[in-house]
Amino acid sequence: MAAISNRTEPVAVAYDARGGRRTKTFADPFAARRFYVAMHKAGRRPAVINPSKETMAMAKKQQPKKAPRGKPTPAGSKRARIRAALTRQPKKMKQLMAEAGVDQTHYNFLNGLVQAGEVVKTPDGYRLK
Repeated sequence: MAAISNRTEPVAVAYDARGGRRTKTFADPFAARRFYVAMHKAGRRPAVINPSKETMAMAKKQQPKKAPRGKPTPAGSKRARIRAALTRQPKKMKQLMAEAGVDQTHYNFLNGLVQAGEVVKTPDGYRLK
């Protein structure tokens, strides 16, 4: 790891992610160091890169935009379709997937709704409360 604690300019750290290599830029060198260590422990092959103007522009383009938490899911999203397929009658995951037109299970999403108190999990499946 290169010495990054004495830099006053932004520090960019490249690391492996699901979609390929990503770059994250930090104004605080100590935050960059903590991030580097965390990525190293996770086996993501981090590297400190020279933050030139082109690199900084590429890093901003590569950052995926995340939806703010706490807001409803956009209409047509998989979660919204799963939520719309739920009724007062219990349904198994296969039934929900078929009605919502999704190709993957959403157990974590439904279990989150169970914890939030919106959905009840029964032996026959999931249903609205």
